[in-house]
Amino acid sequence: MVCLSCDQGIDPTGYVDPEHEIQKRVTASLEQVIGVPHRAENRGMDGCSLPTYAVPYRALAQGLARFGTGDGLSDAYAEGAARLRRAVAAHPYMVAGTGRYDTAIMERFGERAFVKMGAEGIMVAALPEEGLGIVVKAEDGGARAAELALTALLKRFGQKSLCHSGEDEAFLDRWSARKQLNWRGREVGTLRSVIR
Repeated sequence: MVCLSCDQGIDPTGYVDPEHEIQKRVTASLEQVIGVPHRAENRGMDGCSLPTYAVPYRALAQGLARFGTGDGLSDAYAEGAARLRRAVAAHPYMVAGTGRYDTAIMERFGERAFVKMGAEGIMVAALPEEGLGIVVKAEDGGARAAELALTALLKRFGQKSLCHSGEDEAFLDRWSARKQLNWRGREVGTLRSVIR
């Protein structure tokens, strides 16, 4: 946002304030893509002190589907979304850092999947070839359950677009279960997702 401010000739000082010009532009873009008003009454603050907004999961998933396909967006927004997806596919570590679930998924699948962990156990994905947006919320606020659940959904709904080879399926299988170790390093159980 600092870079965007500088690029646009806007003083970046105070860019985390909801009334800053850059935040107003970000908010307007989110409203366009998600289709839900972003106002003071549904605004909070995230861990980076940026404004964040409560939105229904269904609207967020539909917004991710729009982001993935461009359908329902203006030509400018659709091209911007495609450009963002290409940039993320080229440099996925810039989204979450190295060694992270979201980074690993996007390194493997490139433009076929956009994945991002959010705060408090929210995990989102866009599957452009499927025209799907996915939102997962782990009630305990942790990443491990959200990652397992999203992996199960990627396997179920991304069969055509993600699993082009046995290696792709094996890659997702590696994320489908997580060994639990005690303080001595001994395996005491396994976490895995189950879709009924």
